[in-house]
Amino acid sequence: GPTWTADGTWLVFYSNRGGRYDVWRIRPDGTGTRQITASVTGDPTNPRLSSDGRTIAAAITTEGGSALLLLDLDRPISEIEDPLPIPKSCAPGFAPVRFSPDQRWIAGAIGGANTFNPAVGLYDLQSGEVTVLRAAGGQPLECLGYAPGMDWIDEHRLLVWDEKRRSAFIWDITTGSAREVPGVPGPCELRVIDAGR
Repeated sequence: GPTWTADGTWLVFYSNRGGRYDVWRIRPDGTGTRQITASVTGDPTNPRLSSDGRTIAAAITTEGGSALLLLDLDRPISEIEDPLPIPKSCAPGFAPVRFSPDQRWIAGAIGGANTFNPAVGLYDLQSGEVTVLRAAGGQPLECLGYAPGMDWIDEHRLLVWDEKRRSAFIWDITTGSAREVPGVPGPCELRVIDAGR
């Protein structure tokens, strides 16, 4: 789905209005529509924008499957006039959902983790590695399709809806563990409104 820039002046989304799927931008009033990417071999979908507006993460689908696409912007979204070429993808099977507040991690869904639903994973922007998040018994946390059932509480904690257990969990990066949060109805899209920041 679409994502807003941090200042709320642009909406970043994907569309095939140019003949194939690409990332686009538009103002809230419907003006300023511009194509951001120029895909040739794959279709970027579900773009997510980092809070500083300097990186777009998207899932890119090709004949070989899907993977994470990271597009580092050399200028603000508002200054892009011509579509940018698509860089090489990374992290096969990973679909981004949310950047962490410190922009070190991307929470998302990953296929191929031997689960019925996609597993919840973290992509480390420094190392390029993906970690599958697991409950106390060692089983992967599972999201409902590639829906955005996760949001960051702070740089170290991620709130996640686990479809298999039908419950919410808080994943703590510093301890590498998940704690169940009972009483959250679901399935649902989880958003942290105010985490005391």
